Amino acid sequence: MSTNTTYIFEYSFDGALLSILPILCIHCLTLLVPATIIPVSAARRFSRTPEQMALGGALIGMASVGLGLWASLQIDTPSGPSIVIAAVLFFFAANLFPLRKFQ
Repeated sequence: MSTNTTYIFEYSFDGALLSILPILCIHCLTLLVPATIIPVSAARRFSRTPEQMALGGALIGMASVGLGLWASLQIDTPSGPSIVIAAVLFFFAANLFPLRKFQ
């Protein structure tokens, strides 16, 4: 009798896990990917070498996290989208400057 209950629990747990996995993939695509690509794209405007672009992207990313978390605390919004919006604001601000070519 107890073995049937165990199997039912295992199947229901697998079904719940399979229903959550697509949501986690969408979360990764909408938050993690922009948070890693947008700061480096913004830093491209200010850099002349790929090393400068990587360092600038890291600095802009840290500033985006700080600004996004501060805005999330002040406005009472979710922290992930606030960080991405801060990174997008840095990207738009960086596009006001001319593009430097790599050497």
